Amino acid sequence: MVLRIGFIPLADCAPLVVASEMGHFAAQGLEVELSKAQTWEQVRSKLERGDFQAAHLPATLPILAALGIGGSRDSLCTAWVLSQTGNAITLSNRLRSAGIGDARDLARWMESNAEILKFGIVHPSSTHELMIREWLSSGGLEIGPRIQLLVSPPQEMVRRMREGLLDGFCAGEPWNQRATTSKLGEIVALGEDVMSPGVEKVLAVRRAWHEENPSLHAALLRALDAASKWLDDPAHLDEAAALIAGKRFVNTQETLLRSALARKLNAGRGRIATGSGFLRFSGPGVNLPRAADFRWFLERLVYWGHVPSRSLDLDLDGICLSSFHLQSFPRGDSMDRIFAYEAEFAENLVSIPMAVRRKLDLSGTKLSLAQWSKLPVTRRRALLEAPTESPDAVLSWKNDLLEAVRANGGGEVRECPIEEHPVWRNLEAVPSDLADLAARDCSPISLGQWRSLDELARFALVKLSRPGRENRNFLPAMKEFGLA
Repeated sequence: MVLRIGFIPLADCAPLVVASEMGHFAAQGLEVELSKAQTWEQVRSKLERGDFQAAHLPATLPILAALGIGGSRDSLCTAWVLSQTGNAITLSNRLRSAGIGDARDLARWMESNAEILKFGIVHPSSTHELMIREWLSSGGLEIGPRIQLLVSPPQEMVRRMREGLLDGFCAGEPWNQRATTSKLGEIVALGEDVMSPGVEKVLAVRRAWHEENPSLHAALLRALDAASKWLDDPAHLDEAAALIAGKRFVNTQETLLRSALARKLNAGRGRIATGSGFLRFSGPGVNLPRAADFRWFLERLVYWGHVPSRSLDLDLDGICLSSFHLQSFPRGDSMDRIFAYEAEFAENLVSIPMAVRRKLDLSGTKLSLAQWSKLPVTRRRALLEAPTESPDAVLSWKNDLLEAVRANGGGEVRECPIEEHPVWRNLEAVPSDLADLAARDCSPISLGQWRSLDELARFALVKLSRPGRENRNFLPAMKEFGLA
């Protein structure tokens, strides 16, 4: 089966290009055809019709699709964030020559100038539109009679600025640098300077396709994971720039792609715009779609009047397939896995997952969140995945933990008695606190159901049902384990 994936010629299509051209799709047994489109609406409509099985899309488009805005109400979802903050705002030379470097400067200029300004965006209600609205609002400005938005494909922005049809625009790379190197304008802001969540482009699929082809979808994620990690290696910068700049993909100067991938943009007049979060393809917290990030976009869409306030009830967990993402990348054995309800912090382990808390109990140690946070992510991951299935392994794990905490300035780890017969290992009765809470808040747990759970799931439910503690993850865990 050939999978067709739609994309727009932008630097942030890079993971798709690398996965295709460097053999990552093939390594997963996939036959993929990349199909270039000219507008985001074209990509979205072809995805909804089934012409594409997956597509490179701005993060707001699956939200708009779910709300039936700008197309059919076909359900789109994502299990993979392709890139973080790859957009920029470019102003024309005329505005820059007037001393305008930010929205406050622009507001002052407009007080003594009666002109109507026109700014380009690539799609209505896109991440780009939200970015330019947020930027304008920092100067007390908003879209209206004197500031108008014009929709244009990203590759048309430079021509329209040259013809005097645009006073500025917000788009992805390389089109901002195409304007600056053509001496038409200057970059005045990067996405990470303006937007709260870093999410920019996602790999979107139809929910119906995902439900019919979960194994193909998971293989796509694994291929993109490999491609994204390859891209983030500085040793591959030249090769990646040459590949992505080619005619079949972005069709631009290789130097512009290299600058974008290196996060050192030619901002105009000898300036370099840099950003540590610009065009991130891989790393902790980059690729996992989180409902909280999409909630920010939804709230801003409501705030700016694009969607009604009742849209805040939208089921964002149905759009962000975080649990599927995690299931596509199994880590360690069954006792080292991350639960779907923990997905919000799974990639960078900002909180202590249940798998680690179980090991703390087994080793008689108490670790504070502050101590855990001092550890490098790689060390947290090693502690998550290290074996503890024998007394010697538990002792070794404990020693590694103590050494890691001390070495990273966390001080001493408190020790506590080890329970000889913890209730989560008792298969003869459902723990009373758990039974009471389940019966009250969702549905009773039978002894057969309790016995059907593995040890880590039983441990998690016991911890989540402790009396006197309100834990919002209890019901999500019950649902995940098939008990509610």
